[in-house]
Amino acid sequence: MSYAAIDGLEANARGTVQTTGLGAADGWDVDWVVDLQAAKRADDAACYSLILLDPGLPDGCGLELLAHLSARLPATPAIVISADDQVTDRQRSLQLGAADCLVKPFSLGTLSARTKMCSGLPTTYRGECCARPIRRYD
Repeated sequence: MSYAAIDGLEANARGTVQTTGLGAADGWDVDWVVDLQAAKRADDAACYSLILLDPGLPDGCGLELLAHLSARLPATPAIVISADDQVTDRQRSLQLGAADCLVKPFSLGTLSARTKMCSGLPTTYRGECCARPIRRYD
């Protein structure tokens, strides 16, 4: 199973490294995508089981990408991860097709449980060790 972590690199490098590392530890193949243009290239090149998306990308709005992905890949769940704690922003994310929303900061255990829940995996699931290194798209 694979997921794309779409998060602006400069904004939160430490958090993204923790997030992608957790995904690999949970048995996911992870692609770390740092901006909107790279996300579009990665979307063309791979098929994901889950998408983690920060709407605050350096070159555009991640929610536009969410709307595009929800229309193109309606069966692929997306979790929006944002520092913005406004209820209206979370509602908009859900209206655009997000399966779930997490407000930063959050525990890695919470992220692990939410990725499993949104993917239909039991919360006790722990896949095989990551078969490949984390790929980064810039």
